[in-house]
Amino acid sequence: MNQILKNDLKFKREPVYGPIIWRRLALGVRIQDLLPNNFEIVVDLILKYYIKGNVIFNNSRILDDPISVQSFTDRLYKIMKQCISLVAVDERTDKIIACLLITRVKQEDYGTEFNTLEIGDGKVYRKITEFLNDVNRTVDIFAKYDINVYLKYCNICITDDFRNNKVGFNMLSAGFDLARYLEMPVIMAIADSYMLQKILMKLGFKLLHESDYRNWNDPTGELVFNDIGSGNYTCSVLACSVPQAPDPEPVVIERRESTHLSKEKSLAKKKKETK
Repeated sequence: MNQILKNDLKFKREPVYGPIIWRRLALGVRIQDLLPNNFEIVVDLILKYYIKGNVIFNNSRILDDPISVQSFTDRLYKIMKQCISLVAVDERTDKIIACLLITRVKQEDYGTEFNTLEIGDGKVYRKITEFLNDVNRTVDIFAKYDINVYLKYCNICITDDFRNNKVGFNMLSAGFDLARYLEMPVIMAIADSYMLQKILMKLGFKLLHESDYRNWNDPTGELVFNDIGSGNYTCSVLACSVPQAPDPEPVVIERRESTHLSKEKSLAKKKKETK
């Protein structure tokens, strides 16, 4: 069997599907599923925009440690392979301008050490995961909500030219639609900044714990996070029970008269006016 025929048969056996479009925004952006063919684009987006805007990653100078960058990249691919993450696409250029990486967290996968990140290679990445694991362990989401599975918002990233357009708000909100589709009862998130915490609380997330950045020192006593930005004093754990889908807006049906009846009324009106 020649290679062309083999490739043709492989194509026919493999399912062909497109992304679910969860929302369309007025500014010409659609929110849809992240598909495998865009994994590399999303990783590049995160390395370029997410790290410099994230309090934890920016303070840790992860980009100066190639081994840590590789560990972080491996973690991103592991999350994306669950195929439940979202991207925002500029419909004018068809380019991805934002992403929200989401993972499914199962109690059976963590046992007593719930909600932990794998400690990867690289000094900087190990320091980041140690901090995040410490924050994660402050709240047992499984026990608090009496559940054995939930969704977790991991990384949200938006390009500079689409910030302050509510793209992030709408992506986080679209996560509720995804959670309902997957029948997930709860969504959990860690907010590294006051702005993200504020947006999540506006969406109905409850603040469960805050870890003060100023309490974290390295072995020499120096602050680990010394450039946290105005108002960013804590890293917080938030969660929200997934609300029911809102009722659809009622359909308004306009009652229109038949053309024949309309003509009869028009003629009757003209006859009345001529008298």
